[in-house]
Amino acid sequence: MNPLPRWAGLSSQHPFSLPKNKQHNSQNNSIEISSKAAGKLSGTRKRKQRPWISLRRRKMGTVHACVKRGFITVASLIAILSGLLLAVTLFSHGYFHEDEEIEKVLPGLQVMYATSIITILLVTTGLYGICKRKKWMLISVSIKICLSSTLLGLFLTSLHLFQYIVGMTLCSMLLGVLNIQGLAVRPKLVEDIKVHYSGVLPYSNASKEDIDGINELQTDLQCCGMYQGYQEWGYNISEACLCVEGAEHPCVAAPRNSSLFENTKTDDPIMIYKEPCITYLAAHAMFALDILLGIILGTILLWVSSVVLCIVTLCQMNRKEDTPAVVYSHEAKAGNYSVLLDELT
Repeated sequence: MNPLPRWAGLSSQHPFSLPKNKQHNSQNNSIEISSKAAGKLSGTRKRKQRPWISLRRRKMGTVHACVKRGFITVASLIAILSGLLLAVTLFSHGYFHEDEEIEKVLPGLQVMYATSIITILLVTTGLYGICKRKKWMLISVSIKICLSSTLLGLFLTSLHLFQYIVGMTLCSMLLGVLNIQGLAVRPKLVEDIKVHYSGVLPYSNASKEDIDGINELQTDLQCCGMYQGYQEWGYNISEACLCVEGAEHPCVAAPRNSSLFENTKTDDPIMIYKEPCITYLAAHAMFALDILLGIILGTILLWVSSVVLCIVTLCQMNRKEDTPAVVYSHEAKAGNYSVLLDELT
């Protein structure tokens, strides 16, 4: 004889309808079993849930590609310029090594050495900090159990970028101070040049080094004398005052009673430069100072832009992407089977 089917205790009203007492008992049993299962599940989850709720996995935020590429480009450009500055410093040190005036330029060379080397180290630190993020994501998979999160990697990366920000900010402030000092010295530059060369006059009492320096200026700047033109030389007009073909500056005929006509037998005039050198020297000095201040200002803007990009990168990396925790309910709910029963009836 076949065993009774599972619906054997059903009422005669409908072959698939349960009696009311059976329905009530089955619902109570299902609720009781569900509550026990929920209790076990919630108890198990309580024991395992506590540490995972207190410490969620935190991931470093995504850095925008344009920001990262911009920072790498600016930092690489700064590194190239610093390398060129270091090369120029080494060349200058070798050029002045055997010169007696090495002591005068040695402080400037030391500043150039320090600036170039510190900048290269800071840029290397910044590039290492921003590029380490990819390497850290690969390494964190293998040492995830030891670290339990990527917070240490974020801290190390942030530390390198923070060092870069602090160092470049201090260097930018130092260059800003130098730029301000240059702007303050600019109005006094012409007066200092005039005071310096006024001590050389008269030329008869000047040293050989001063005379050689003035002759070099006269040849390069196409001028004669410092303040009053060729009249400052008196009878012994320097040969550096001789006007060359295609000269840019005006020329005049030299006086006949000067030393330039001692060895000549012709009556042709000898042309010499008309303008004094102090005007051209001051203009060249101001132009060189303006170029230097412009280079310093451009370097400051480049460094500040790298600091801004580094701060933006650090802020984007510090944005935590929290994985939402799964919430479990302690009260189990019975399935809604009334819809199925209604369809069957």
